[in-house]
Amino acid sequence: TFGVGIGQDNIWFLGAEYRFQDMDKLKNDFAYLPDGSTYGKAPNFAIGGYFILDYNSFTDYFKRVTYRAGLHITKTGMIINEKEINDFGITFGAGLPLVNSFSNINLGFEVGRQGTTDAGLVEETYFKINLGVSFLANAQAQNPECMTNLSIFSEHVKVKNYDAAYTPWKMVYDNCPGLHYATYVYGERILKDKIEKSSG
Repeated sequence: TFGVGIGQDNIWFLGAEYRFQDMDKLKNDFAYLPDGSTYGKAPNFAIGGYFILDYNSFTDYFKRVTYRAGLHITKTGMIINEKEINDFGITFGAGLPLVNSFSNINLGFEVGRQGTTDAGLVEETYFKINLGVSFLANAQAQNPECMTNLSIFSEHVKVKNYDAAYTPWKMVYDNCPGLHYATYVYGERILKDKIEKSSG
């Protein structure tokens, strides 16, 4: 297996993977193979990625959604009547953040095609739906005052109103330091502005 990826944390990512299995060397005395069937080489190539419009947005829910897409091309390694059984699929989905929480609902879809109509064989088109939930407990996210102030100072920072951002930022920093990494990213800008003004 070989994989490579590139991206920026909480913004975007693109990755690719190549996997290879030499199925013609597989031996299983208990496996049933229909007449005319053999195993062959089984390479798999997949590419996919995600992007987030604005991980720090507190006013637009859909900007914090993680949008995902990908595709895979697979040779299953099964050969029937001298025809390879291949699989091609396209996936897409989204990670939906739960309100006032670091948890997500992950919804995914896959549409693909497997098999072939050559040599009297069967080709099928399939559609899959995947649903998952990732829970991340954070008691600080349940503090409504912290969540409100987080939203307030974030919006002030975006318009570079660092003076107005300082008080709500300080409240979050003192009482809910682990609430969100924006506390430290934006906090650096707020404090830098405050130092520059005091020294100037």
